[in-house]
Amino acid sequence: MHNKIKVHKKEFSSDAVELVAGTRGANTVDKKLLPVLEAIDKPTELPFLLEEIKALEATDELRMALVRVQVHSEQNMHEDLNLHSKRLYAAQTMEKLIFGDLCLENGGKKKKGKGKTE
Repeated sequence: MHNKIKVHKKEFSSDAVELVAGTRGANTVDKKLLPVLEAIDKPTELPFLLEEIKALEATDELRMALVRVQVHSEQNMHEDLNLHSKRLYAAQTMEKLIFGDLCLENGGKKKKGKGKTE
């Protein structure tokens, strides 16, 4: 079972906090990333967080947090298929909602014009 950490008065699994923060042993995340952390820790809450998530500023920090979750989920799918497939879906959905596409699908290149990449 995952250890729990209190972050901004809510409890989250320590691995979710570390993934979103991007640091092993992290025990907090920026308050603006709480909806993302909640959706990663409890993917079934994603439908109820979509408005908050859509309103987030599209930053490199946010995108890297979502990419970290996707990579981690793919790497650990064999450990807990249910959890990691839900986390993967949540992270991909949030990235598409905020950024319009997936960084890992297009090799990190930004689309420029119709059908072209940089």
